[in-house]
Amino acid sequence: MPAVERLSGWDFATWRSASEDPALRSTMIGLLILEKSPDWERLVERYDRASRTQLILRKRVVEGPVAIANPRLVIDPNFDLSFHMRRFTAAEGTTWADVLDECRRQSMTDFDRDRPLWECWVIEGLAQDRWAVLIKVHHALADGIAAAHLLAGLCDDNNVETFASSIGAATHKAAPPRPPLPSLNPLNWLGD
Repeated sequence: MPAVERLSGWDFATWRSASEDPALRSTMIGLLILEKSPDWERLVERYDRASRTQLILRKRVVEGPVAIANPRLVIDPNFDLSFHMRRFTAAEGTTWADVLDECRRQSMTDFDRDRPLWECWVIEGLAQDRWAVLIKVHHALADGIAAAHLLAGLCDDNNVETFASSIGAATHKAAPPRPPLPSLNPLNWLGD
């Protein structure tokens, strides 16, 4: 994937329509329910690794100098994984209906448009001693199939069994070396 790329026609349409009308948000929400607590450091490391191999996780939308030009996706030189990943403990008595209500609220909440358009929350202390991972992605970054590929990149490198075990099992095999950070050319807005 190149460091700079134009938004496609459909992605441009989802970006522009959501920018102009909050009722037309183009957000995808994923909710994973886990039977045990994920290891936070492992989860952060996995997302960091994925952001180095699936560069779309490090790209933000940059509008052109002319409104009719398609915006570009460029690597954010100030990418900060801690902005995109959060964890919190649910209030006592939180129900699964409350979790789904939060998913609905997040689907209608806009992204910080100066950062890559995705977020992830780990919700601890849910009913039946469960945990949830809520993932939010703007449609301009990925359609359903691309989102599945992103999730696969988070879940499987070198045939790791499952996402849940790869972020929590004590017997997890050592991860391969972390890929290098992508190179940046902030002056190259138009791409190669």
